Amino acid sequence: VTGYFGKLTKNWVKIFQKKYHAEIIKPWIDAGYTGVDIKEGTGHVYKTTRRQINIMKCNSLNIAMPDLSVDLR
Repeated sequence: VTGYFGKLTKNWVKIFQKKYHAEIIKPWIDAGYTGVDIKEGTGHVYKTTRRQINIMKCNSLNIAMPDLSVDLR
Protein backbone atom coordinates (compact mmCIF):
# COMPACT_ATOMS: atom_id res chain seq x y z
CA VAL A 1 0.00 0.00 0.00
CA THR A 2 1.56 3.26 -1.13
CA GLY A 3 -1.30 5.72 -0.80
CA TYR A 4 -0.78 6.61 -4.46
CA PHE A 5 -3.98 6.57 -6.53
CA GLY A 6 -2.71 6.30 -10.07
CA LYS A 7 -3.84 4.83 -13.38
CA LEU A 8 -3.47 1.21 -12.23
CA THR A 9 -5.63 1.81 -9.14
CA LYS A 10 -8.24 3.67 -11.17
CA ASN A 11 -8.48 0.75 -13.60
CA TRP A 12 -8.97 -1.72 -10.74
CA VAL A 13 -11.68 0.49 -9.26
CA LYS A 14 -13.46 0.39 -12.64
CA ILE A 15 -13.25 -3.42 -12.67
CA PHE A 16 -14.68 -3.49 -9.12
CA GLN A 17 -17.48 -1.11 -10.14
CA LYS A 18 -18.42 -3.26 -13.13
CA LYS A 19 -18.38 -6.42 -11.02
CA TYR A 20 -20.79 -4.86 -8.52
CA HIS A 21 -22.78 -2.98 -11.16
CA ALA A 22 -26.15 -3.41 -9.42
CA GLU A 23 -24.83 -2.00 -6.15
CA ILE A 24 -22.55 0.75 -7.48
CA ILE A 25 -23.49 1.89 -11.00
CA LYS A 26 -27.21 1.11 -11.29
CA PRO A 27 -28.24 3.40 -8.39
CA TRP A 28 -26.65 6.33 -10.26
CA ILE A 29 -28.45 5.43 -13.48
CA ASP A 30 -31.73 5.05 -11.58
CA ALA A 31 -31.16 8.49 -10.01
CA GLY A 32 -30.80 10.03 -13.48
CA TYR A 33 -27.04 10.23 -14.02
CA THR A 34 -26.29 10.14 -17.73
CA GLY A 35 -22.52 10.63 -17.88
CA VAL A 36 -20.64 8.77 -20.58
CA ASP A 37 -18.36 7.07 -18.06
CA ILE A 38 -21.14 5.43 -16.06
CA LYS A 39 -21.43 2.16 -18.00
CA GLU A 40 -17.75 1.34 -17.69
CA GLY A 41 -17.36 2.70 -14.18
CA THR A 42 -15.84 6.01 -13.29
CA GLY A 43 -12.80 4.78 -11.41
CA HIS A 44 -13.66 7.19 -8.60
CA VAL A 45 -14.30 5.89 -5.09
CA TYR A 46 -17.38 7.91 -4.22
CA LYS A 47 -20.66 7.27 -2.40
CA THR A 48 -21.84 3.95 -3.83
CA THR A 49 -18.36 2.48 -4.34
CA ARG A 50 -17.32 3.40 -0.80
CA ARG A 51 -20.61 1.97 0.51
CA GLN A 52 -20.00 -1.35 -1.27
CA ILE A 53 -16.44 -1.60 0.05
CA ASN A 54 -17.64 -0.92 3.61
CA ILE A 55 -20.43 -3.49 3.32
CA MET A 56 -17.98 -6.09 2.05
CA LYS A 57 -15.58 -5.40 4.91
CA CYS A 58 -18.31 -5.40 7.57
CA ASN A 59 -21.73 -6.50 6.30
CA SER A 60 -23.30 -6.03 9.72
CA LEU A 61 -23.10 -2.26 9.21
CA ASN A 62 -26.29 -2.35 7.12
CA ILE A 63 -25.42 0.93 5.38
CA ALA A 64 -28.33 2.59 3.59
CA MET A 65 -28.00 3.74 -0.01
CA PRO A 66 -26.88 7.37 0.04
CA ASP A 67 -29.00 10.14 -1.44
CA LEU A 68 -27.62 10.59 -4.95
CA SER A 69 -30.07 13.28 -6.04
CA VAL A 70 -28.00 16.02 -4.38
CA ASP A 71 -25.12 15.20 -6.77
CA LEU A 72 -27.33 15.46 -9.85
CA ARG A 73 -28.53 19.03 -9.38
